[in-house]
Amino acid sequence: MAGVAIVQMQNDINSMKDDVKFVKDKISSYETDIKSIIDSIKDLKDTVDKNGKDLNQSIQNISTGTSPGAGSGGPSTLPPNASLADIVKFLNELHATLVNNKVI
Repeated sequence: MAGVAIVQMQNDINSMKDDVKFVKDKISSYETDIKSIIDSIKDLKDTVDKNGKDLNQSIQNISTGTSPGAGSGGPSTLPPNASLADIVKFLNELHATLVNNKVI
């Protein structure tokens, strides 16, 4: 009778070892997933930071009436006495620049 109990305890121990291995494997998988999510968040933060800087520069350019870069395909400067047609043209060029620079 004691032999049967010992065999049953060994089976129980082996089953627990399998359970522990399963849990360790799951934890390892979750750690990998979490690291991947953290990397994605870092990439997203970098993109947001870059786009924020680009947007701030564009806003500053609008407020100072300067082009975002000579020869860069950016909008021309907008004179203080601009006509409605000039303003529309400037805004269209600005929009194209923001899209091309992936700001929006």
